[in-house]
Amino acid sequence: MQHAGTSSHLGHVFCSPQLQCQRRHRTSCLTHHSPRDRAQFRMTHDDRMHGCTPNLNKSLPYQYLMAPHLESDSVPVLWSNCSRTDITKFLDHDWGSCLDDEPSDHDFEFPVIPPGAMYDIRHQCRLLYGTKDRETSDIDVCMKIEQDVCESLWCSVNDKCMTKLSTAAAEGTQCGDNMWCFAGKCVEIGERPQAVNGDWAEWSEWSACTRTCGGGLSAANRHCANPPPSFGGKYCIGERKRYRICNTESCDVDDPSFHQVQCSAYDSIQHKGVYQQWQAVEMSVNPEDVDANSKACALRCKGRGNSPTVTLNDTMIDGTPCRLGKRDICIDGKCRPVACDWNILSDALEDRCGVCHGDGTSCETVLTYFNLTRGTGYILAHVVPGKARNLRVEEVTGTHNYLAVKDAQGNFLLNGHWSIQWSSTYKMAGVAVRYERALDDRETLTAPGPLMEPLSIYVLYHEVENLTLSFEYTLPIENASIVKRIPEFSWSYSGWTVCSATCGGGIQIQNPQCVEKKSGVVEDHFCNAKVAPSSLERSCNLHQCPAK
Repeated sequence: MQHAGTSSHLGHVFCSPQLQCQRRHRTSCLTHHSPRDRAQFRMTHDDRMHGCTPNLNKSLPYQYLMAPHLESDSVPVLWSNCSRTDITKFLDHDWGSCLDDEPSDHDFEFPVIPPGAMYDIRHQCRLLYGTKDRETSDIDVCMKIEQDVCESLWCSVNDKCMTKLSTAAAEGTQCGDNMWCFAGKCVEIGERPQAVNGDWAEWSEWSACTRTCGGGLSAANRHCANPPPSFGGKYCIGERKRYRICNTESCDVDDPSFHQVQCSAYDSIQHKGVYQQWQAVEMSVNPEDVDANSKACALRCKGRGNSPTVTLNDTMIDGTPCRLGKRDICIDGKCRPVACDWNILSDALEDRCGVCHGDGTSCETVLTYFNLTRGTGYILAHVVPGKARNLRVEEVTGTHNYLAVKDAQGNFLLNGHWSIQWSSTYKMAGVAVRYERALDDRETLTAPGPLMEPLSIYVLYHEVENLTLSFEYTLPIENASIVKRIPEFSWSYSGWTVCSATCGGGIQIQNPQCVEKKSGVVEDHFCNAKVAPSSLERSCNLHQCPAK
């Protein structure tokens, strides 16, 4: 994105009808950037404090669109590097998602002749000052003063000379014999630079990895600067930034999570006048939410005790895990999928046994139930062995009793000593375990595994109700490579995708996927491609969109 003449373009870019300039006359949008607008655009003014000051040198003058105020309409208005960075971040983070719509099928024809050559200087004065109540015959060029119309245009209105914020005549306006206005100067007709289309420069070196372990991110950039587009030339099309996963070795079990490290960095900064010891808060994001991927990468933390959850930053550092049980990480503020081979755009799948490209035959699924009708206090329900994966403990129906967890040494890890904890993600047996209590009082424990040690699941039973728990997990099969069962593969369908539109009619798709009879989803190449079914499609969200 290179430059624009008014902030009406800026409003269009950021997909917010409430923030668009209402252009009542030629200069109205050039002079108003309210603090509220800047906050919602996540942009700052171009000034010395932010390292972006304009060049008002008379030999090659220009000014920046986000300057605190604009000096003259005759000087070209450009985007500063600061604004370009802000806008690029805005779009990279999908905050401008409304730009993802399909472009209209049209072929605009733009005039080759500059506007000042089509509308003479008298006509420009009448456009500037003419109203329904004012006769345009009373409007003309001011002849009482000597003026350089390319720098500032003075018009005569009812025999009074007037100007609007040093508004200059349009490009192409005649300013002398065989002379016209261009870039605020009176030059010979024909002296008009040709459009220069931009081209990509070389890729940069890969950046340092954002993490030392656990899977960080490295990036390489290239810029549209070889040459940069100028004088109306086209911007480059194609990939601007590349990513690769780095430092995939597992972190030490006792190390704080990368999310926690980022929360702790705010311990030395006052929040509302108070220092906090921040704890990471893993948010359970509804996948149906159109902003789910962005919300999953906001830095959410809470202070000690009963402090509320606070968003300390819009985005977490690239490489932060963002989806429990998966390798997905934050990239440019959005939670993006990472395959089991640690490639961002890979189709590789990990089977239920934790084997990348596996067929699901190296482990077995354990499913058991626990029933309780009487008792009191902490009652042992089941011991989940070490190495278990895909753990899911679930109350079949909601009760007023609670799940509790002890480690192999008998220490409480959850809901111990008659103290009930919040729904959240807790570290147990070397892995992240999600504990949730629904509105109907039904509790669940889920963990991708593998568990580093056994976990003892208890029921804190204090109200006489029929209670049933289901326990499901997978365990590796001893000598699976020797005694291997014959897998059975068939085609099935995935769940429906999120609707492509929130209103006005969208599309949902069900894609075929290969499943193994006992182990679930595996890579498609295990199934017979010749009999693969076609994707299914249905309409969704057909209700009308609210008026803008």
